[in-house]
Amino acid sequence: MRTKKILFVCLSFLSISIGVFAQTVIQGKVISAEDKQPLPGVSILIKGTSKGTVTDINGKYSIEVPSNAVLLYSYVGYKSVEEKVSKKSTIDVALEPDNFMMDEIIVMGYSSQKKAEMSSSVYLFHLIS
Repeated sequence: MRTKKILFVCLSFLSISIGVFAQTVIQGKVISAEDKQPLPGVSILIKGTSKGTVTDINGKYSIEVPSNAVLLYSYVGYKSVEEKVSKKSTIDVALEPDNFMMDEIIVMGYSSQKKAEMSSSVYLFHLIS
C-alpha cells in the first residue's frame, strides 16, 4: 500500500512538471508586407531570452517555445513585430518596411588600387569607410 502511495505521488509530480515545462513547436513564414516576398534571415527570438532562430531562404522557420511565450520578429529595414504564441502552432508574419530608417542609410565609397597590393583587413576597411 505504501508503495502505491509513493508511486502516486511521484506520478503526480511528474505530470505537474510536464505541464509546467510544456513546449510547443511553432512553424511559420515571414514575408514583406510590401511585395509579399519571403524574407530570408529574419531574426526570431523568444522575448526575455536569448533563444531564437532565423528564417531560411524561403522565409520559413520552426522554433520550440513555451506555450506562454512571445516571439519577437526583427529584420534590418523593417519594423519589429511581437506575436503571442498562446495555443497557436503556425504563425505567419508580414513585416512592414521602416522607410524612415531606410532614408538614413547612405553608402559612399571610391578607391582605386590593385587588389594584389591590399590585405583583406585593409580591403574591408576601405569598404566600410
